[in-house]
Amino acid sequence: MMKAQAIRYLNSLITDDTTKKDIDLIDFIKKCVREFKEKEPEPQNNGEIYFEKLWKLYPRKVNKQLAKRTFQKKIKGLNEEECRDKCNKIYKAQMMAQQQWKNEARKLQYIPHYSSWLSATVPDGK
Repeated sequence: MMKAQAIRYLNSLITDDTTKKDIDLIDFIKKCVREFKEKEPEPQNNGEIYFEKLWKLYPRKVNKQLAKRTFQKKIKGLNEEECRDKCNKIYKAQMMAQQQWKNEARKLQYIPHYSSWLSATVPDGK
């Protein structure tokens, strides 16, 4: 989409008064824009992927950055398999807590922030 916008803008620069030299320069820039390959986003590590999935499931979404830092402390120093196992345990604990809150008919305002819940429930990395 950005490429198309750039090409349209460059085309709008060409008028009846545009010199041959300017047209050649604009054509060169359009060629460069067409050939430009945008950087692919760097792949997230599994910890970030797991965090995003768990965050989506948590009912009270307050201060995502703090929750993410707390989550990273919980998985720090773990290899891929250990990280996956720990995230599965977090998921199970999270589902149990949410079921308990549902059974208690706990209002959203009384559900702890995710970072607080993680700190209280999950031991740190290795």
